[in-house]
Amino acid sequence: MVEEITIQELAQMEPSACQIIDMRDETAFALGHIDGAVLIPQKELETSHGELPRDKMLVIYCRLRRSGRVGPLLHP
Repeated sequence: MVEEITIQELAQMEPSACQIIDMRDETAFALGHIDGAVLIPQKELETSHGELPRDKMLVIYCRLRRSGRVGPLLHP
């Protein structure tokens, strides 16, 4: 299931309950990112999604709202 959450909702979540995935490029990530986020650009996510934890909620974000398109990759 894919759903959008706000940054306020993310801030209220228990950090150990989710894995934050940043789909932006390396430059944007280096300029600033959410604490605990892992950088996996979208083109890499398409090939490495099998390595993501299955026991945590995945919180995926990007600059251009492309993150909704990765849902089918994560839950075929």
